Amino acid sequence: MLLKSIVPKTVHARLLVLAMLVQIVMLAVLIGRTSDIYEEGLLAQANGCIGRLTPALEAALIAPLLQEDMVTVQSVLNLASQAPGIVYLGLESPTGALLGSVGWPKMQAFPEPTLNLTKSMDMLNGRMDALIPLRIDDQNLGHLHIGLDLQHIKQARRDLLWQAGLIAMLAISLTVISLGIMGQLLTRKFMRLTEASELIARGEFVFKPLTEGADEVGRMGAAFNAMAHALQQRMLDNEATHVLLTHEKEFLQVTLSSIGDGVISFDLEGRVVFFNPAAEVLTGWALLEAKGQPAEVVLDLVHGDTEQPIENPVLRCLRERSLARLDANALLITRDGRRLFVSDTVAPILDAHGDLSGVVLVLQDVSTKREMLEEMHWQANHDSLTGLMNRRSFEAQLRQLIDMEKDDRATHADHALMYIDLDQFKIVNDTSGHMAGDELLRQVTFLMQQTLRKSDVFARLGGDEFGVLLPNCPEERALNIGNALREAIHDFRFVWRDKVFQIGVSIGLVMLNRDMHSTAEVLSSADVACYAAKEEGRNRVHLYRSDDTAILSRRAQMLVASGLREVLREDRFLLMVQEIHPMSVEAKSLNMRHFEVLLRLRNEQGDIMPADSFIPAAERYGVMPHIDRWVIRHTLRQAAQVCASGRVHLSINLSGLSIIDPLMPEYIRLEILSSNIDPRVICFEITETSAISYLSQGVEFMRQVQATGCQFALDDFGSGMSSFGYLKTLPVQCLKIDGSFVRDMLHDPLDRTLVETIHHIGKVMGMKTIAEYATSMEHVAVLEAVGVDFVQGYALSRPELMSQVFADIRDEQALTTLPIMTDPS
Repeated sequence: MLLKSIVPKTVHARLLVLAMLVQIVMLAVLIGRTSDIYEEGLLAQANGCIGRLTPALEAALIAPLLQEDMVTVQSVLNLASQAPGIVYLGLESPTGALLGSVGWPKMQAFPEPTLNLTKSMDMLNGRMDALIPLRIDDQNLGHLHIGLDLQHIKQARRDLLWQAGLIAMLAISLTVISLGIMGQLLTRKFMRLTEASELIARGEFVFKPLTEGADEVGRMGAAFNAMAHALQQRMLDNEATHVLLTHEKEFLQVTLSSIGDGVISFDLEGRVVFFNPAAEVLTGWALLEAKGQPAEVVLDLVHGDTEQPIENPVLRCLRERSLARLDANALLITRDGRRLFVSDTVAPILDAHGDLSGVVLVLQDVSTKREMLEEMHWQANHDSLTGLMNRRSFEAQLRQLIDMEKDDRATHADHALMYIDLDQFKIVNDTSGHMAGDELLRQVTFLMQQTLRKSDVFARLGGDEFGVLLPNCPEERALNIGNALREAIHDFRFVWRDKVFQIGVSIGLVMLNRDMHSTAEVLSSADVACYAAKEEGRNRVHLYRSDDTAILSRRAQMLVASGLREVLREDRFLLMVQEIHPMSVEAKSLNMRHFEVLLRLRNEQGDIMPADSFIPAAERYGVMPHIDRWVIRHTLRQAAQVCASGRVHLSINLSGLSIIDPLMPEYIRLEILSSNIDPRVICFEITETSAISYLSQGVEFMRQVQATGCQFALDDFGSGMSSFGYLKTLPVQCLKIDGSFVRDMLHDPLDRTLVETIHHIGKVMGMKTIAEYATSMEHVAVLEAVGVDFVQGYALSRPELMSQVFADIRDEQALTTLPIMTDPS
């Protein structure tokens, strides 16, 4: 403890003390050794002095001794004692008798001679004693005692030690000062290092960087600065990592508490470690109650169908150390007795060394999901309005019957398919609205279900079309069922509010056989048979036979329809026009030319085919809207120049399918803008049948197109006398009288009356009237007498190529605009 209290505390002080100790020891050794050497030199000098004095004394004393002249001897001794440094002189006879002395008591014996000149000055007592024998020719004359004073030697020694001490003190002082300065410089850097280290230890990195240099301390400073920067960066990284980990931990805790899936973790023994709130709700166990419970206790799992226990996925995961899942029909019986269909994922938890430390289970209640999937499956296979099987499911059932027919090992049985189309459904839908149409479909569905067998497959194929599969049903039985359905629907009266409707059905019946290879083929045959039933007058059952004339005609239409798309791609349609001539004074006064655009087809052999050879097929199989677009686009582009004068008026026919196309009005508007044609010279013709069949859609279509500036004409008007009731609803500007009335009006007074009536009604309603099919000038004269505004027919002009007619018109327009040349003379 005493040593610790004496030892300096600082490195600086320790360095100084150590340097002083080393300096003192080295200087002490140096001074001591220098003193000894100096003393030896002085003693050697004293000894040399005696050596030089002896011969002189021998020479002075031998003669008096031989003469026994003691007075002279004494005189010589007295004289010699006056030499510097002589303390005493004494002469003894060979027998030891005193013969003379100077400076030494006579009664006192002389000291022993100093034989060891290496003794220190202190041991010699400040004097050197010498004994010199006096001889001559081997005769002993006596002994001479000489005492030489060494005080000057001691004084010189003291002076030397004093000077050496001063020099040593100076050296020590200079050393202490130098070492102090150097130590201060060194320890100051160490102090800064210490202070910086203490700051770093407190987590503070704001300090002045240590001085760097090429020496050891400088390199140490550089290394420390780099270490401090790296440590600061690491601490910043650690702080950021800590903040991130804390955030992630909080995020995970919030997430685990918020997610709807149950999360449960288990230890290596399969006991519960953690429950999130969703898991508590799913299992009925609280975390505190479930913690430590085995997996099979908190997860009571059985098969959803058999309710037999199933293997716990947690135990399987622990055993196999891999992902585990529940059976798709796993049912969880909760603690409070609820029964939930669940799905899960169980994954092993591995530590940093890859060793298993537990498992985590994610549990999800899929009861609602299963119900939704079952509902979606039902909806995917059933019609939502009627509850019947839909087309997709119906085709799957049909495919099974076809496959059974193709299987040679199966017992052959007769199967039939009925394709049912409601007659007059669109009238109900258009006049009373979609709600009435939907209710009609539901009531008709119920009515037909009462007529069908339990084994029959009944489906709604779309719109007002139904399909029925009749398994194990011979042809005669199938016809009976079809006619029973037809009669039940025919006898049914649909009442909607204050209206009563009678509807019917057209049924196409197909007997399945091994020659039919696909559902598309069977449905196509049934569709053809159904269409034949409609063509024959509706409300009937038509049995499909491959050699049936109506069927063959329908097949031909299908082939034509399939080829029309190729005609569109190859641009093989032709546009022709037939002029419509003004008859009334008002019409003639407008000084305009009117044309109806007619469509023809050039077949692969180059022949031009009339419209009635492909239009029915195009309308039946949905190709007509594409053809109408082609006609509109090419007509407007070709007519843009000739119509610029405002003196040419065009009528373009539109099919019934086009007026229910929601994109058609916008297409017409864009084509008019693109061709830069005046829409007021364009009139679209729609047949009376199409307008009435799609009444609500047709009215909306006309209003949208009329907003662009175009007009509408009702074609074939009068073919159904019910059309008079719809005239006030339809926004048309022209009536084209059905050609069947015009053709026979010369010989049939009723037809003429009808023509006059239609013209009169048109006038009352402010509409222009056009009579078509004027095949003779007699027709023209009678129609002019009736007062119709326009007449169209072969008697006045035949159809011509649009390109040629428009070329002639352009030439005429060019001639009328040429300047009149005057004769300069």
